[in-house]
Amino acid sequence: MKKLLTIVTFLVLFSAQAWATSYYVDFTPGVGNDSNNGTATGTPFKHCPGDSNATGTAASTSLVSGDTVIFKGGVTYTTPAAGIVVTSGTTGNVVNYDGNSAGTWGTGRAIITGAKDGNGNGVNNSYGFYADGKDYYTINNFEIYQIGSYQSTSPDWHTLGACTNGGGGYDYSTLPAITGIGIWVNSKYATVENCYFHEIGIWQNEAPVSGDYDISGEGIRVYGGSHITIDSNEFTKMSYPVRIVAATNNITYITVSNNNIHSYVRWGISAGPGSNMTLQDIDIYGNTIHDFKEYAPTTFNPPGPSTVCGNAYGGFPHVDSIIWLIGTNGPSYDATYVTLGTPTHPNKIHHNKFYFDSIYGGQSGAVFLTGFGGTVWIYDNTFANTLSDASIYVQDGTSAADNNPVIDYHIYNNTFYDICRNISLRSLTVGFELDRTGYTLDIRNNIFYFDNTSLSGVSAVGIGTDNGSTQHSFPTTLDYNRYYVNTGYGNDYAVNASTGSGIQYYPFASIPNLDSNFEVHGTSGLPPFVNITYGLGAQTSSNDLHLTSATNLTGVSLSSYFTTDLDGVTRSAWDVGAYEYIGPNKPENPIQPTVSSGGGGGGGGSCFIATATYGSYLDPHVKVLRNFRDRYLLMNPIGSAFVYFYYKHSPPVADFIAHHETMRVAVRWGLTPVVYAIEYPSVLRVVFFIPIVIFIIRRKYSKTD
Repeated sequence: MKKLLTIVTFLVLFSAQAWATSYYVDFTPGVGNDSNNGTATGTPFKHCPGDSNATGTAASTSLVSGDTVIFKGGVTYTTPAAGIVVTSGTTGNVVNYDGNSAGTWGTGRAIITGAKDGNGNGVNNSYGFYADGKDYYTINNFEIYQIGSYQSTSPDWHTLGACTNGGGGYDYSTLPAITGIGIWVNSKYATVENCYFHEIGIWQNEAPVSGDYDISGEGIRVYGGSHITIDSNEFTKMSYPVRIVAATNNITYITVSNNNIHSYVRWGISAGPGSNMTLQDIDIYGNTIHDFKEYAPTTFNPPGPSTVCGNAYGGFPHVDSIIWLIGTNGPSYDATYVTLGTPTHPNKIHHNKFYFDSIYGGQSGAVFLTGFGGTVWIYDNTFANTLSDASIYVQDGTSAADNNPVIDYHIYNNTFYDICRNISLRSLTVGFELDRTGYTLDIRNNIFYFDNTSLSGVSAVGIGTDNGSTQHSFPTTLDYNRYYVNTGYGNDYAVNASTGSGIQYYPFASIPNLDSNFEVHGTSGLPPFVNITYGLGAQTSSNDLHLTSATNLTGVSLSSYFTTDLDGVTRSAWDVGAYEYIGPNKPENPIQPTVSSGGGGGGGGSCFIATATYGSYLDPHVKVLRNFRDRYLLMNPIGSAFVYFYYKHSPPVADFIAHHETMRVAVRWGLTPVVYAIEYPSVLRVVFFIPIVIFIIRRKYSKTD
């Protein structure tokens, strides 16, 4: 029996070592050394394997599936211009790049910064991490900053004169281009989470910067791939926090969730395909996107209060919280044969919060869809004081001549609380009108609160201005919405429209005169918000836009699209706006968003039973199951069929579990071992292997006996 225990112990230890190795990196001068073995905190590498500056053992070490590289917390690691080249893992055994997420080695996050020149400026076209054609990896818990940026103390920044090209690009004679990308991603099954990105590229809009494209720098560029998750990060001080560019590679199943995006940013989350490319199943949810204030307000926009909505429009840089377009470097009308969202594989923007705690700044749209198309669902968002030309701005559709999909937009159950137009629908370019044959523009179950007595010529919903006398921007459905409008007209002009006879204004009661099918079930009046005493200004986000009553606020069921409100509460009455009325007490531990079976699976959401069991979509157990779905089940036809079946049939089961504590406990007991088996597959292999070894040895001993 002693021999048996010795063999089993050896197998356990051997298995744990053979399947994965942890390496340690400490860039502190005189501490990390590339000649070390790198496998302990006392013998760390200086450079990460995959860094072109690595030497010795660090350079010769090839990471394999399941390996983890841990960077010491609080230590600044300088990458080469090419960045740290990521290594691929395999299904179930990702390669992990970890910036001290456990907090056990060093202080706080590990810090990644870019290559520098003699003046301390960043090197142009530099990267933090570079993952081109690399799959199955995670990048977790890093501070990533000053990649391709000027130092504020650099003589280059302060002695160069202003650009003379009039903006819209670099004048290389005065301002050398310096841009950088925190993480370049062209991958399948990759995750970037819990990182802090800031000061990337040229983010200050002051001399010598003078135009939109002088502002540079990207936190994460997704250049191709599928099943990529960008979760729980913070982004500030750069041009593009998340840039999704399907220029030469298809992009599908991208999740951008639970991030904080704010301050000194041009385009928060941008996405655009080039010709013959696919951009589909993009899922933007749970993010807080706010305060896109400018670094130099007198250069950027008028410095005074925002009495004219969208004062970023026409200034520089052109700012949008989310912008989706056809084209890969700004709106383009020459990309052809693109594949976008479909009813079973929609692109989605939901369960986000947009706001400004300011009366300064501005943007053209919190959500700006320009020359875009295909199926887009926008639901369960709040838009508060977004200082936009319109919170949701739809400008131009697609062209039949370009063989691009017609628009199929669904704007549902959002709450708007703003001094600026809530929704603007605009056909601007001839040949790209919104109302192409077969289009859908469905607007239902929203709360429109529009209060700005200093404005004229603006309403809660704007239809027009158009490229000619014929109206091309009418929604196909406008109903079940709630309006509160207080403008400089002295009347509740809820909608304005370009009808061929100039712009006409319609109080709520007159909306059916525009179209007899519009707002047959709509209502008007002050929405019963819990608290809006903080007003629209410096404390906008302190308001509470939950409802104190559901009287006259019942919308229409849209359960074929989604089933929960912004808090994750299951919708039953289908109250209008982002929040379902559930009585005087808001949920203390809100369940995070779920989507319908039409979502096509993948990219976050839809863990119905696990979410109901553990009480929150953000629970670590739910995240493990969600990752298992994305990395295993959706990779093959059988697994995908199971996911579809589960999405179709599990919501009522999950609802029952959520409301019965005994069932929650029972299911939790059943799910937890499954979660640990998924999270620690090596241990599972050992546990499975040990009985086999014992059985074989016992048989051998029984025969000898």
